[in-house]
Amino acid sequence: MKKHVIAIYSSKENGKIEVVKGRTGYSVVVDDITQSGPDIEMLWSESFEKLTPDIQPAAILILGFGTGSIMVPIKNRWPDATVTAIELDQTMIKIARTYFPENLHQVNLSKRDGFKYIASIEKKISFDLAIIDCYIGDSEPGDMKTLSFLQDLKKISHHVLLNQLFLSEKKTELRKIEFLSALDKLYPVKALKLPYNIIISY
Repeated sequence: MKKHVIAIYSSKENGKIEVVKGRTGYSVVVDDITQSGPDIEMLWSESFEKLTPDIQPAAILILGFGTGSIMVPIKNRWPDATVTAIELDQTMIKIARTYFPENLHQVNLSKRDGFKYIASIEKKISFDLAIIDCYIGDSEPGDMKTLSFLQDLKKISHHVLLNQLFLSEKKTELRKIEFLSALDKLYPVKALKLPYNIIISY
């Protein structure tokens, strides 16, 4: 089925961004990768159910808010949680305000670089759950998967979830998760394989 593109944006961070209208609502597509919309809501709903079944976070940090589709399963599962969200791309924030305003309710959203944000704050536990969902186009910022960054994030959060795009038919994709062996030596690591992603919990 041909996608119904209703708006096209351009940003320094993500390049061409398409807003697509479907039967179940709006989606945001960058480099043919869906970054917001019902598919992303289902991805995180399943991830929360399988990787965080017993936690009740009062404070959640999201690095890479995009247009906020992750907020749908968060509100369904933890309606009273306080959410701090960081998003680098001002265009994504604009799209969120235009097409996904409900995702911005009760969210403290800041336009900032997530890596710099973590480097700037005091390293003491402030969040019950931190979520890394950062993309530049169709790839993840490499500095988000360095061991030092992942350790710094663990210092401020009891639980961490990392969304990693993973296309299993490509042999080169295994290089994307080489950091897991080093991370697993420091923390118990769990991973949930989904059709196009691996969600990593530590």
